Formats: sequence, structure tokens, C-alpha cells
Amino acid sequence: MKKTNWFLYVFITALISFVIQAFLNSVGVINMDNIWVDLISWIGIFFVVFIAVELSFNTIHKMKHRTE
Repeated sequence: MKKTNWFLYVFITALISFVIQAFLNSVGVINMDNIWVDLISWIGIFFVVFIAVELSFNTIHKMKHRTE
């Protein structure tokens, strides 16, 4: 994997993770006043979103090569 692709995956994943975490905080599912809850929830959300982003980019890449 190219370094730019990896950076793009991590950037998109972090951005989506922050949005999800802010939404969960506003709904009251998590309490971000506790730093450990904040850290653990962000790590969990980050890995789930990273897997989803990785799978979606791989699917798009396969579909792109299938049409060529």
C-alpha cells in the first residue's frame, strides 16, 4: 500500500471516528468528561471505522480493476 493511501485511510477514519464520538457524547451514550472512557471509546470506534474504510476502498479498487 502506498504511503499516501495509508495516510488517506487513517485521516478519513479519524475524522469519521471523531464525528461518531461527538454524536455519541451529545446523545449521552458516552461521557467524555472521563479521559479513559474518551480514549477507550475512540480507540474502539477508530478500529471499527478503519476496518469499514479499508473494506470499502478494497471493494472500490476491485470494482475499478474489474471494469478495465
